[in-house]
Amino acid sequence: KVKEEKKVEPKLEIVSDVDSASYAMGVYMGKQSAMQLSSQNFNIDLFVKAFVDAVYEAPLKMSPDSAVAFLNAYEKKVREQEAEQRKKLQSDFLEENAKREGVHTTASGLQYMVVKMGEGEKPIASDKVRVHYEGFLLDGKKFDSSIDRGQPTEFTLNRVIKGWTEGLQLMPI
Repeated sequence: KVKEEKKVEPKLEIVSDVDSASYAMGVYMGKQSAMQLSSQNFNIDLFVKAFVDAVYEAPLKMSPDSAVAFLNAYEKKVREQEAEQRKKLQSDFLEENAKREGVHTTASGLQYMVVKMGEGEKPIASDKVRVHYEGFLLDGKKFDSSIDRGQPTEFTLNRVIKGWTEGLQLMPI
């Protein structure tokens, strides 16, 4: 039940450090919440209502334990849906990419394209290699590039992701 002493109108002027800290906490929590709420299309009015009800100990439509259990289940469901969408995007990309001229697909499903064929030896999995590379997301956005940094990277071939281990063994120096 709402306690009568808690139904006091909040002080809306900032006149002390405690007031500043209170307002700052509201700004911080509001901004953090707004990012999460808007990214998942939550009903902000219901969020604010529940937040105020919880702060002022008003009757809640679900217990805090039920809320946590629901949010955990909801988050799991959303993650599973997002994973399925990513799998479909990846599958569609690989299917279309395989049709591009010059794209080779190995038995494992690795797709690669030779930009410039080398003439030296091919490395084996235990070799240390030095490479220039660029990494792109499915939407074409570059997320990493040793070329942009002007510095090739070095690593032992069997200590990186399987696609690199397999693919670089196909590339002569």
